[in-house]
Amino acid sequence: MKKLFTGIVVFSIVLLGSSFTSNAQVVVKVRPHKARVHHAKPINTKPHHTWVNAHWRWNKHTRGYVWVKGRYIKNRRGHSYTQGYWVSVPKRGHIWKPGHWNRF
Repeated sequence: MKKLFTGIVVFSIVLLGSSFTSNAQVVVKVRPHKARVHHAKPINTKPHHTWVNAHWRWNKHTRGYVWVKGRYIKNRRGHSYTQGYWVSVPKRGHIWKPGHWNRF
């Protein structure tokens, strides 16, 4: 009975711990690559859409960078879009801050 109780407690801790760490930022030691030579924002803009710049994104599964092409996303009423960017974390590495919508 004691082993069963201990097993349930350990399982609960692991389950709860994994749900908290899934939202954590990944800090990468390797500096992001320079931007690829890519086509700039298309001249023909889409009405009611915002351009998201192309960027390198860290893939934690492959432990490498993945190139994400620029694209248009549909505007959200009452919001403005902030482009994603890399932040240098002293003595640790770099964190990608994804683009997001801000309410006016």
